Parts: sequence; structure tokens; C-alpha cells
Amino acid sequence: MFYFLSKTVYLLVMPLTWVFFLLIVALFSKSKKVRKGLLISAILFLYICSCPIISRTLMKSWEVPAKPFSAYTKKYKTGIVLGGVTDVHKLPRDRVFTKQGADRILHAAKLYDLGIIENILVSGGSFLEDEDAISEALQMKKILVQCGIPDSAIFVEGNSLNTRENAIESAEILKVKFPEETHLLITSAFHMKRAMGCFEKVDLNVDAFSTDFYTSDGSLNVNPLESIYPTEESLNITYRVSREVLGFIVYRVLGYT
Repeated sequence: MFYFLSKTVYLLVMPLTWVFFLLIVALFSKSKKVRKGLLISAILFLYICSCPIISRTLMKSWEVPAKPFSAYTKKYKTGIVLGGVTDVHKLPRDRVFTKQGADRILHAAKLYDLGIIENILVSGGSFLEDEDAISEALQMKKILVQCGIPDSAIFVEGNSLNTRENAIESAEILKVKFPEETHLLITSAFHMKRAMGCFEKVDLNVDAFSTDFYTSDGSLNVNPLESIYPTEESLNITYRVSREVLGFIVYRVLGYT
């Protein structure tokens, strides 16, 4: 129920939801002045949400910055990799299909190779109920094994369906296996603040390792107009950061962080 309600609430922060709302109200408005104002508002709002320099500034202000591997001078008992990076619905199921954010898994493998983490815990369940479906955690484990990580160093948590459950289920495993140890939390930069809050709430000692960035350092734009010309990608970035900020607020209100 919480998952369904959360996805419904997220519709409210979709830029297109508000654009369509303004357009529909304008369509049924009998006042020409009001209709004109609503149309102008819809156009301006759509531009602001799809403007590259605005969307990237918003996202960068929310992302937790990355640090070089050399900055992690202490050893961690476990690297906790959160799900959301594989497509459990895609067929055939004889392979793993990844989405944006797959560097969570690849960077975890690198951290293990460097000796920064001793083990890797993959966390993420599945909403699918058919016999062939497997949890996202098991899918991530397949990739790690292909990267050369030994099976004995990988722990699987395949029951969680959201970030709060990631923390609760991971804590049940790690507090038994490695009590009082510090772990490295590996997830998307824009999701790190909410994730850190959830794991600290269940009394797990974690440090942040950010991956999956929607912003870059420096500018690759050849034409300055590319910074202000509206794009679909920028519209998606605005939605992503708005959704995450709303999720952070909801989790805080509910006491999950």
C-alpha cells in the first residue's frame, strides 16, 4: 500500500502534470484574461523545468559529491549496494539488463578490488510473482560474480521494496554478521541524502559513496545556447530531483529518516 501511495504522490511533482493542469483549466475558462494568463504560465513553467542550466543547477545542489577512491583511507566491512539499477521485467531472463545507475555495481566491484570494502551486500527485491522472476539483489549478484567477486564475499538481501526496507532488511543481516562495524553505502548521488537518513535511523554506521550522477563537472557545450535551450533530458532531471526532494520530505515526516 505504501508503495502504491508513494508512486501516486510522485505524480504531483511531475512537471507535465502541472502543465496539463494549467492547460486544462485554461481550456474550460470562460475569461479570456484568465485563459491567457494560464497559457502563459504553462509555457513559462514548462520552459523553466526543461531549461538545462536550471535543471542541472537544481540537481547538482541535491547530489552528494563524489570523492576519489584515495579519499577512503579506512577499510569498511561491507559495501551496501541499493537496487534500482536492473530491469527485472525485461525478457528473456537468461541475462541481466541494466538501467542508468549500473555504476553502483561496477564501483562496488572496484572498491572490493582496492581492498576498501571486504564484502558486498546487494539489496533489492522484486514485485514480480511469476516463477521465473528473481529479486534485483540476485541480478546484481550475477553481475558482481561476472566481475570476479567471490561468492563468499557477497550477501543478498532480496526482500526490500523501498529505501526504508533496504535499511531495515540490511540492518538485520549486518548487525548479526558484523556488529558495531562501519559500512559504505553505495547508491545514486541524488538519492544519497534520503538513503543515509534511513540507514542511520536503524542505527547502522555508514559512510557515503555516491554514484550515478545526472550532472557533470565542467561544461561540454560547444554552443552557449545549449545551456538555455529546453530539452526533454532536462525535463526528466527536474522531475527526478523534485521527486527525490518530495520523497525525502515524506520520509522525514513519517519518521523513516
